[in-house]
Amino acid sequence: MPILEMRNIRYNFGHVPALKGIDFDLYPGEIHALTGDHGSGKSTLVKILSGSLMLQGGSIRINGKSFNGFTPSSSVQQGIGMVYQSETLIPTGTLFDNVYLGRFPGLISGKVRKEYLKRCQDLFDLYGFDEDPLTRVTALTPARRQVLSFLRVLAQEANILILDEIAQKTSPEEQQHIYRMLRKCRSQDKGVIYVSSNIDEIFRISDRVTILKEGHRRGTEEVSRVDRTRLVNLAFSFAIDGDESSRQVDHEVLLMSRYDQRIINDIPQGLIIISPGNEIQDLNTAASRILECDPAEIKGQPLNEYFRDLKLENAEDIEKIITERKAGLWQKLKFVKNKLLKIRVSPLGEEGDPGHGMLVFLEDISSDYETREYLQQAEKFVSTAEMAAGVAHEVNNPLGIIQNYLDLMQMDDLPENSRDCVNHIQSELTRIVEIISSLLSFSRVGVRPLRSLDLHDLLDELCILLGHKFKENKIQLIKDYCPVNIEIEAHENKLKQLFLNLLSNALEAVLKGGQIIIRSTLNRSEEGFPQAEISIIDNGHGIPGDILDQIFSPFYSTKVTKTNTGLGLSICQHIAESYNGKITAESTPGENTSFTVSLPLMQKKE
Repeated sequence: MPILEMRNIRYNFGHVPALKGIDFDLYPGEIHALTGDHGSGKSTLVKILSGSLMLQGGSIRINGKSFNGFTPSSSVQQGIGMVYQSETLIPTGTLFDNVYLGRFPGLISGKVRKEYLKRCQDLFDLYGFDEDPLTRVTALTPARRQVLSFLRVLAQEANILILDEIAQKTSPEEQQHIYRMLRKCRSQDKGVIYVSSNIDEIFRISDRVTILKEGHRRGTEEVSRVDRTRLVNLAFSFAIDGDESSRQVDHEVLLMSRYDQRIINDIPQGLIIISPGNEIQDLNTAASRILECDPAEIKGQPLNEYFRDLKLENAEDIEKIITERKAGLWQKLKFVKNKLLKIRVSPLGEEGDPGHGMLVFLEDISSDYETREYLQQAEKFVSTAEMAAGVAHEVNNPLGIIQNYLDLMQMDDLPENSRDCVNHIQSELTRIVEIISSLLSFSRVGVRPLRSLDLHDLLDELCILLGHKFKENKIQLIKDYCPVNIEIEAHENKLKQLFLNLLSNALEAVLKGGQIIIRSTLNRSEEGFPQAEISIIDNGHGIPGDILDQIFSPFYSTKVTKTNTGLGLSICQHIAESYNGKITAESTPGENTSFTVSLPLMQKKE
């Protein structure tokens, strides 16, 4: 059970929306990272939990109990402790005073103070903080003060810990110290919300990650399944992807990253930093890999000399734009060894200002074009479920043997307890056979004639296949079928692939305890022909309007998992259109998403 559930959280600063229906949950013993670009809503969300901001819309549950919002005091009472970006310590006080600030019951005796002092020392020893509790805060470095702020929250015995971008003010040594403290908190079944824009941190310590962008939740994934490049593309506006006209470089973040080599190297796109004097000041690991160069050899080189040696297409145009301090984009440039590069340049200051440097983003798109050309020539896509069906054939043989032995056992005069066990085994075996039968339908490949299919039966079989996922994630499945059977002419395996993709997407979009509705209706198409409409509706994070029109494009994906190709919805559209049908999508970010497949009904022969 989650210790924290936040649903449809909304917050406006005046008339400007900051959070647009955010869902978030946290489990005991979990470090849950919260990431996104500057202004994405990360700090606003956690400040609502800490009581710094009042809840304006949505609901919060802690250990199953509902709350309408918090004050700073009531937040602490509910076991929530937050370490802020800005320092909240009293510099003139001792470490002991700051750890127990606001918790002393007025005037206390020397005996009580001694007891609290021992608690403070025990806390320091437990978390490896080798400082004297009676030391003044002024004697600590800024990095050590950040650790002290964390210890103050731990002294409150909080079960929900929030750390808001604290790594920006810590040294590498203190950062490692905080990581060790976080792991100890995880072993104590505390839940940790770790707010960070540093991708390397997220992969190092987090169990799950939630991505926010422009006030929307773009997704929540287990970190072990996340692809680093997709995470950056989805979370940060300076990634080279999507609608170029609507994406601007976050100059403030990139200015800081010039002086932090760790962040520079963490960006998956190649990055070259050009000095005001048009020299190559720095480049990251991805850029050196794309250019096949040794960074130490080209740092400090004049840009014009290096570009001439590169033999890069349009090198003079790129050099001219950089010299004039303008922004530019080149989608497909030929490079050595048949490489294709995508290049974007952006000034660090105002356009035309020679006093600032430039950023050059590089992306090797050679493999993308090769893959696209190959797939465009392919006649159809093969579902991975078809491979699974091959295994299902082999499983049928031992299942048959088990069934034979069960039949023999049932012929004997068994005791009542044994007969109950055998009946239970029979029931579970029947369920396995149903699942295997559903999988086998995917193996019917090749050219086959169309046949009559009952859509409700087909959807029920898919629900059996995915039943373990619904149960595992405590997702409520609602079947809202129309009262009559719906029959269409189609290939069974193709339709199963279509609806399996849509149901799988819905399962990934909702958090645990979410809801998915399968709804069927009958109506007429625009041309007046009878048709069936099957809608898959989920109450997950939704799809923002700026990308809703792109989701059916091949290779376009908002997911960050390593295995995702961005082909799922494109395949669904292809299958629907092959039966003179169509697929549409509607979404309200933060509330729900609905995919509707319209298919013509089977014409009855007279």
